[in-house]
Order: sequence, then C-alpha cells, then structure tokens
Amino acid sequence: MAHGMKDVSLPQEKEENDDVESSSVKKALYEAVQQEQKDYVEYFEKVLTYVTSMVTMAEIDTNLRRFWEMDTQPLERQLTDDFCEKHFRKTFTRNWDGRYVVALPFKEENPVLGDSRPKEGQGKYYLPHHAVKKEDSTTTKTQVVFDGSCKTTNGKSLNDLLCVGPKLQEDLTKILTRWRKYKVAFTADIEKMFRQILVREEDRDYQRILWRFNESEPVQEYVLNTVTYGTAAATYLSVRALHQLAEDEVVLIRWKKQLKQGYS
Repeated sequence: MAHGMKDVSLPQEKEENDDVESSSVKKALYEAVQQEQKDYVEYFEKVLTYVTSMVTMAEIDTNLRRFWEMDTQPLERQLTDDFCEKHFRKTFTRNWDGRYVVALPFKEENPVLGDSRPKEGQGKYYLPHHAVKKEDSTTTKTQVVFDGSCKTTNGKSLNDLLCVGPKLQEDLTKILTRWRKYKVAFTADIEKMFRQILVREEDRDYQRILWRFNESEPVQEYVLNTVTYGTAAATYLSVRALHQLAEDEVVLIRWKKQLKQGYS
C-alpha cells in the first residue's frame, strides 16, 4: 500500500455487515408479527366457534321450550276460554232499560288482593289513572286510562286475578276479504262502548278511584259502575256483551214477528 493512501475497505465491509444484520432483524420482527397475527386469528376463530356453538345450543333449547309451550298452551287457553264463556252466560243480566250487567271473571272464586291504598284494607282495589288525548277521534277526544296491573302489598294486581277471555274479534284476513266482496262498505264506532256495560254491584269495589273535578276540591273516592278500560277482561266483556245483544235482538225480532202474525 502506498504511503499516504487511506484503506477504505474495512469500513465498507462493516457497513455491509450492519445492513445484513438490520435486514435479518427486520425479517425476524416481521415473521414474529405475522406469527402473532396468525395466533390471534386462530384464537379468535376458536372463540367464535365456541360462541357460535353456544348460541346454537341456546337457540335449540329456546326452540324446544317454545315447542313444548305451544303444545300445552292451546289446551290451557281453551279451558280458560270455556270458563269465561260459561261464567258470562251464568252471571250476565239485562236491566230494565236494556243495558247489560256483567260480572268480572276472576280466576278463583274468592280472590285475595293486598292493600292498594294505605289503611283501606283488603277487598278493595284502587285503580291509578291518567288521561290520553285523541284529537283525531270523532267520539272521545279525551280517554281516561286505568292501570289494573298496579301491584298491591301482596305483590298481586287486579289483572293478575282476572281472566283475559277469548279473542272474539274476527280474523283480519276474513274482514278484508269480506270488505272486497261488495261495492259499498260501512264502518261504525260505538261511542263510549265500555261505559255502556254495567259491572254487577258486588264486583265494583275492585274498581275504586280517587278523583276531584278541580284543584280546589278535596280528593274523594268514587266507584266505577261500568266495564273499565285497563282491566284485563274489559275487551272480552264489552265484545261479548255486543254479541249477546245481537243474539237477544234477533230472538226479540222473531218473537215480535210471530206475535204480529198471530194477531193478524
């Protein structure tokens, strides 16, 4: 090597070794990250498979429960419906002005409720209530809604003790089909329908309310004498009374017709 000349081969070799080492580290890090990601994917796939399996088992269990419930519910519902029909026919009456008087269909003969108002004791039920405004209604602008599901001190409400009764309204499909059979169709709204039907006197203590007509008056107790919206059996009793009206009036019309023919 000539005097005064610098040897630059060694630093170049060191630099090349550093590049190789850095590349190896990057490759190792990349492979480690890739492996870690793969491990995470496998882990979450296992978790997802487990969760899916558990959900599937839960769905199978739920469907089986529904199957057995559907298998037993029709019989129970039929027995309840039959009871309501027999109870109605046995207890309903019609007073001197043509209004029907019905009995509340309790599930048990002697229903037991707790206190719904302090110091009033059992055997009476006070219905909470609030107003609902219906601006589009042509007959009832303001409707008072009563809460027959409010619990008493023994954990039971009036609705817990009442039968709901069978669904007496026709199937919507049949109504729509019949609607299309004729050129002209009529609709009607019975004004204050529930209020047209009386509840027998011995059941009216289960329909007590607190009320005042203005803020200057003291709160007073009232007893509702008619079928009350918000109680479990209200819809059944009102529609069933309507059906009974149709049955009774048909018989009355036939009787009047026969009587008229007999005197002619």
